[in-house]
Amino acid sequence: MSESSSAPPAAVVSAGFTLVEAMLAIVLLCTGLLAAAALGTASLHSWRRAGELSAAVVAAGETADSLGLFGASGGGTRQYPWGALVWDDPVPLGGRLLQVVIRASAHDTIRAELLRVTTIVPAP
Repeated sequence: MSESSSAPPAAVVSAGFTLVEAMLAIVLLCTGLLAAAALGTASLHSWRRAGELSAAVVAAGETADSLGLFGASGGGTRQYPWGALVWDDPVPLGGRLLQVVIRASAHDTIRAELLRVTTIVPAP
């Protein structure tokens, strides 16, 4: 007598990734790349703004020094590649001291005022 043994079918083994897993990985990768690109753009804008602000601080300091050295007799304007410096008529503080407000503004209208410096200079 012969016994026939019925073996269970071989288990199906899947190797690799399913289509859903691959699509999800691509979506996550694209999201990460877009976020990195946005971060790079934002850092470039911040870098440019910092450069303009540094140049404005140096220019305002030079203007305050020259107003103190040569006397502040009235308001004025100086143009620079990054924007302009504008200083108002001096305000007497008493004695031989004057208060001068120096404003730095960028050329683009979104960031109109970069900084405002108030300095005290001797009267001419």
